[in-house]
Amino acid sequence: MQANLTQATSLEKAILDTQERIRDYMNYSTLEGNKDLQQCFRNFAETEGQHARELQSFLEEISK
Repeated sequence: MQANLTQATSLEKAILDTQERIRDYMNYSTLEGNKDLQQCFRNFAETEGQHARELQSFLEEISK
């Protein structure tokens, strides 16, 4: 990551990265046949969703 990224730019990138992980985990949860592993991937996706919401809150706060 470049040293001159602003807070907003850093947050936007982090949100996009988190959203990508959510998509990946949800895709993994549908491809894997093991039910426990599917639930694990869904749980990971939910946790990433919480991260994305928290980052979005920070972004909205600094954008005021």
